Amino acid sequence: MNPDKSKNIDHYNVDGYPTFYLIDMRGNIIKGFKGYYKPLGNELNNLIKENL
Repeated sequence: MNPDKSKNIDHYNVDGYPTFYLIDMRGNIIKGFKGYYKPLGNELNNLIKENL
């Protein structure tokens, strides 16, 4: 792994997989998600629409 790419894991506090972060166009984290659950797709779609 490229050493620069491994820094992302430290900065985003990834401690399990899958981990999702919704990030706006300015680079701000809108919301983070750990794991997977059925309503995740709808939740992500709604947050994306709200933050476009």
